[in-house]
Amino acid sequence: MLPAGRFCVVLDVFDQKVAQLAASQGVHGPQSLRFLRKVAGITMEESARLLRVLRSTVHRWEKGDTEIPGGVMETIRALAFESTRGETFTRDRLNAALDEHPSTVEIPLLDRTG
Repeated sequence: MLPAGRFCVVLDVFDQKVAQLAASQGVHGPQSLRFLRKVAGITMEESARLLRVLRSTVHRWEKGDTEIPGGVMETIRALAFESTRGETFTRDRLNAALDEHPSTVEIPLLDRTG
């Protein structure tokens, strides 16, 4: 049984091998990002949250409208590779970092009354 609200991808053996090869060979590009994100079993929304960007940014990366930062590809490759092995180390670390340092930032307003 799947946890409620989780995105699930069922891969055949071929897809798993392709994902492992792609993740280990350092593939880069919009189609690779989308494929590996789906292999990792995460939605665009979750990947945006984990990467601390807007969903629209992930969408632009996957469409090829915006350059994908190298660190993003490394992270997505790690998530996908671990997913094919049933591991969650990178996802757990990203979630822990979000818990420790939420992505919202408080910006003090200037006091213009005095």
